[in-house]
Amino acid sequence: MNNLTFKKAVENAAALKSLGQHDVYLRDEPGDDYPWHLASGFEPGGSHRIDIATSGWFSCSHESGLRFRWSFDIEPYSANGTGSYQIDAAACRSVMRKLNEPMRAEFRKYLLECAQKVAAKGAEFQAVADRQMSDSAQLRDIAAFQP
Repeated sequence: MNNLTFKKAVENAAALKSLGQHDVYLRDEPGDDYPWHLASGFEPGGSHRIDIATSGWFSCSHESGLRFRWSFDIEPYSANGTGSYQIDAAACRSVMRKLNEPMRAEFRKYLLECAQKVAAKGAEFQAVADRQMSDSAQLRDIAAFQP
């Protein structure tokens, strides 16, 4: 079932279940109106950049008998094609506010794991930048050589 919103799926739960459809993947929810308050599961995955997960999957079960799953990207779409890690801090803060406490703890754990990996990648990039600056200084010194 494509493009079912949470609201439409719940309204049509009986029909969906009669067709054997119990799992609903939510996407393009209007106004980012996913059932954050019901989230009961989270797992990293989906998208990656430079060996770091940039998205995760939230899930929940609903009293209607349906199970929902949706993806959240911690990077903005503008990060596509870049060689560095970027985050949409405002979106991450918004999600953190919407989650119940057990899920907030899970999401916090994921964000902290990402932070460690981003810091490690940043240290690698910094080492390369430091070496490049040193090489540049050496080239200037060599170019300034006067016999």
